[in-house]
Amino acid sequence: EALLKSKTLESLDLWDNKIGDPGAVAIGNAIRSRGCVLTYLNLWKGTIGAEGADSIVSALERNHTLTHLDISYNPIGPEWEERDNIANPSDHEQAVLTSNRIYEQFVKALGKALKGNNTLSYLNVCSLKSTGLESRAGVEIGRALAVNTNLIHLE
Repeated sequence: EALLKSKTLESLDLWDNKIGDPGAVAIGNAIRSRGCVLTYLNLWKGTIGAEGADSIVSALERNHTLTHLDISYNPIGPEWEERDNIANPSDHEQAVLTSNRIYEQFVKALGKALKGNNTLSYLNVCSLKSTGLESRAGVEIGRALAVNTNLIHLE
């Protein structure tokens, strides 16, 4: 609720706070609001699953201030389905998706998002190897990068 009311909070670092899906849904609602001025959001190792990830990703459609997003080390899980709402996070310069348990549908959605994104400048997807999807992820991300020319850091 405080994040919904704040007109000055630009950086929120909740790494390793294990906020879970309920916390991620609350944050998604806050960054979806018109008054949100948040530019930096770190949710590393927050035990965020598919429901929380969906809330954060769907909020990106309406949020035009966030430039850095780290949702690494979260068990997004196999129930993540391809979401249309990840297609245009066009105003988000940085997204860190390190070591998520990223499943095929999520990787496809990420590729789709990168194709429609003209402002993303930093993307960290290292540790996809642990998911067994490194080949597919490489193909999806490679296709996206053929269209997206703004990405300057890919890890």
